[in-house]
Amino acid sequence: MNLSNTKRILVGFIAISIFAAIFQIGFRIHAEKKEDTINIAADYYTFQTFANSYGHPVLDAISELSKHHLTSISVPEQNVNDLISKGKVLLYSGSDLLNDDLPEKITDKINLAKYKNRIKPFYSVIFTRSPEIADRIKSTLVDGTFEVQGNGIYAIITPINQTNLQNYGVGFDEKQIQQFKSLGLKIVLRPRYAPGNRNLKILENTLDKFGIKSVMFHGNMINGSDNPNNLNELANFFNKNKIVTYIIELPIQKGIYNQEGIKSLIKKTHYYVARVYSIYPAEQAKLKPFEIFNRWFRAVSDRNIRVIYVKPIVDPGKTYAKNMAVNDYYVNKFYNLWKNKGMQFGTPNPMPEVNRNKIVDIFIILGIMALLMLYIAIIVNVEENTVWIWFVVFSLLGIAGILAKPSSTEKILALTAAILITGVFSLILFSLLKKIYGNKNKTLTNVLKNGTKYALLMFSFSLIGGIWIGALLGSSPYMLNLDMFRGVKLLYLTPFIFLIINYLYEFGADFNNSHLPKEKYNIIEEIKRAWHIPVNWGHIIILILLAGIFLIYLLRSGNTGVSIPSIELKFRAMLEHTIVARPRIKEFVVGYPSLFITILFAYLMRKKWLIAFSMLSIMGSISVVDTFSHLRDTFLMSLYRGLYGILFGTIVGTITIAILYIPIKKLFQHAN
Repeated sequence: MNLSNTKRILVGFIAISIFAAIFQIGFRIHAEKKEDTINIAADYYTFQTFANSYGHPVLDAISELSKHHLTSISVPEQNVNDLISKGKVLLYSGSDLLNDDLPEKITDKINLAKYKNRIKPFYSVIFTRSPEIADRIKSTLVDGTFEVQGNGIYAIITPINQTNLQNYGVGFDEKQIQQFKSLGLKIVLRPRYAPGNRNLKILENTLDKFGIKSVMFHGNMINGSDNPNNLNELANFFNKNKIVTYIIELPIQKGIYNQEGIKSLIKKTHYYVARVYSIYPAEQAKLKPFEIFNRWFRAVSDRNIRVIYVKPIVDPGKTYAKNMAVNDYYVNKFYNLWKNKGMQFGTPNPMPEVNRNKIVDIFIILGIMALLMLYIAIIVNVEENTVWIWFVVFSLLGIAGILAKPSSTEKILALTAAILITGVFSLILFSLLKKIYGNKNKTLTNVLKNGTKYALLMFSFSLIGGIWIGALLGSSPYMLNLDMFRGVKLLYLTPFIFLIINYLYEFGADFNNSHLPKEKYNIIEEIKRAWHIPVNWGHIIILILLAGIFLIYLLRSGNTGVSIPSIELKFRAMLEHTIVARPRIKEFVVGYPSLFITILFAYLMRKKWLIAFSMLSIMGSISVVDTFSHLRDTFLMSLYRGLYGILFGTIVGTITIAILYIPIKKLFQHAN
């Protein structure tokens, strides 16, 4: 078997792996289509603060918003601090009781002296006149808690210190739940942690009594997290009653807010989860109303989130009525925009659990390794036996990794596929550019024709990378953003190393424009030649400019970086509100138009300009692949984004080259 036959077999492995990946993605798309319902949920605490600051009860504000398509309201479990602030209870320590430091109005009505032998200084003593609150507190606290009554006062004595006790959950205000339900709103319970399983019973009984189907845990620990048996009990209850667990995605992603026990519960409930978008109040205070609205909108379009956790938009200089009008307007606008796009509103429909098929994984591994070997076989003069030995060794390592350490291996394979696919595309691009290099038939029509053809080729190759990533990482943890694709910065940098190698392989290290490149170059020799090219001030200036461009390029990639100009934000918002999926600016403004210009410079035999604009072109390919690595977004949404990118990019590229064709041609013909 000669090397050309080896290459055909490797291409066959690649084709089979693509079909296998598409098969896996079919299951993912089926699951993602289930998430067709948005929930607009109001945050109880911030609305209470807002309404009370204007002298209104929180029920007034929520009632007003419910008329403008508010879907649900969070109802937090009360803690001792809440009851103290409302004047419902008084809290003292055991040492206060032992030292006779209690107020006379209490000691006159209830005799606790005979219980002193059962009380320690670190104990807590809660006093209330409400039998309902007394029963609720007593039923939620740990063993060793007991109650003393006298003359209408109830004392609950518990072996929990005051600091911890103040934040423990002590049940829900059922009257409040009834009031919100009477407005036609769904209830999202926000339980607080308390040790033991008594607090679990309160949560389960409340969910069952009111037919509530949504829970969003409050605090750094969830109920049951202190005991595997308790967590299993809670998971079984959630599974039996189809309770949706809400997770506030952004803080979890940034590592600011990691609830103990939440990931274990999510796994035990088979990922029956709804992701929540929430803006911190301090951050929201710095944003304009339209910016807040755009964040809500992008949470659905860009992040595939289905619960928008609304906090009141407040301008301290405005009246209560005017502030409420602003909130009504934007909640209503959000509802109408997504309703017109075919979304439903109500309790979210979580997607079913998605697991990957190991056999499909093996086929994808074989395809990625085949592409790697194919690239090496083309670039480096390798013997056929060596190619097959490497192919078998790398494939076995990948298969062993996916079986033994799936989480780490699948990320490495996905990153490898993403980088490799852009690297192979740049090799094909330079091969095509070489064929038209110096061609005298450099008409505008030919530039446009080749620009469209190469753009379709770039998108097609990038889509293969996206399909591999989407299948390798197309399981529930990634789709729910509980786990993420790693190595974005490597993806944004490494393809340029491939691009330089590919350029040297096709064009060599000779940058003399009039020198026509020979058929192929020895890559090792050309790297050595490139290394010894004399550096002048012009090169240094160009390198500094390129470094600046790449710095901005990197900073604008990922979740952090430079601020985006307001005009660009408005342009993005306009696209988001009018089309299915907003294309990436790196694609339709930079990548595809640069590809058209690269083709023109190939016709004009301008090697340095050709390689500079090919670098800008490859940014578009990287961006398409990276779009599919945002696994929280649906695969179809990423596909639509890419299709809009090539559509807009071809249009912008056509307009750009039509404007620049004559000036560039005259400029360089004059230079010749």
